[in-house]
Amino acid sequence: MISVAKGRAIRVQSWLIGLVSVGLSAPIAIAAPPKLPSGPTNYDDFIAKIGVFAGWMYGILMALGVVFLLYAAFLYLISQGSDERISTAKKVLIYAIVALVVGVLAGSISKLVQTWIAG
Repeated sequence: MISVAKGRAIRVQSWLIGLVSVGLSAPIAIAAPPKLPSGPTNYDDFIAKIGVFAGWMYGILMALGVVFLLYAAFLYLISQGSDERISTAKKVLIYAIVALVVGVLAGSISKLVQTWIAG
């Protein structure tokens, strides 16, 4: 008997939570949509937006490169002398270094192209 009552209580509780969440989200759904940001209106704005995008991609690539360097170090630490695990750690390390080099080159090429286009 206790388990049946407990099951009913859980069903009622989950039904009430669903009802409250729908009731609270209704004003959000009815509200006016947010104003979309304006796009570039001239050439300089376009170049600036490309620069912001390139900066974000550069930062993300550098962060991922560092994460994979740490992952390679972790793989090497837990390899316990196994040749297969050590070779996997070396491969990840090489790929992480290549990603960092590509990221640095991409960032510098982006700046070079921006200065070349801007004049």
